[in-house]
Amino acid sequence: MGMEMREFYWQWLKRACQGKVLWAECISGLLTLFAVPVAAYWNPEGGILNWVPLALFGAVFSATLVFGFITAPYWIAKEAADDRDELIAARDGAINALWELRTEGVGLRNEKIADKSNFEQWNARFNEWHRKILVEAANVSQGFKNILDPLNHIRLLPHDIVFRGFYSDEHRLHVSIINEMLKRMEDRMKAL
Repeated sequence: MGMEMREFYWQWLKRACQGKVLWAECISGLLTLFAVPVAAYWNPEGGILNWVPLALFGAVFSATLVFGFITAPYWIAKEAADDRDELIAARDGAINALWELRTEGVGLRNEKIADKSNFEQWNARFNEWHRKILVEAANVSQGFKNILDPLNHIRLLPHDIVFRGFYSDEHRLHVSIINEMLKRMEDRMKAL
């Protein structure tokens, strides 16, 4: 999945020419400081003194441009590799965060709720967990996030969870959502 050829050559041309006039001005200016006195000593009567700065600028500019064309592909490839490494590191960080959130989700799913204040606290933690899961899943890939939200179907809960009971229908729904998301996460993350 690389660049198109035209895009690559456009990047190559931009990279090769980037900042070359400034470099040529600086280098030729420094060289002129030495070349003008040498030219004046060598041929004091001739008009060569007028042409030394222009000739030096042209030579240095041409040399820096050639150097730019030679090194541009390296810098383009290096930037692409750095970008790839950053994306891989971000993806790996998201996968690690998802494993941690999976552990948190198992605890949340298995927590027994006794009363309304317990449920309100649990529900706030559920909503925050759900939000974090979707953010980290999107950091892995949009497809992974789409597997987790929206849930097109929810599997039956395991018997041990059903027999434990639920505080309310909303609690049962959220436990079912957690359970389904945990299962989908486990299936997907084993493949990563």
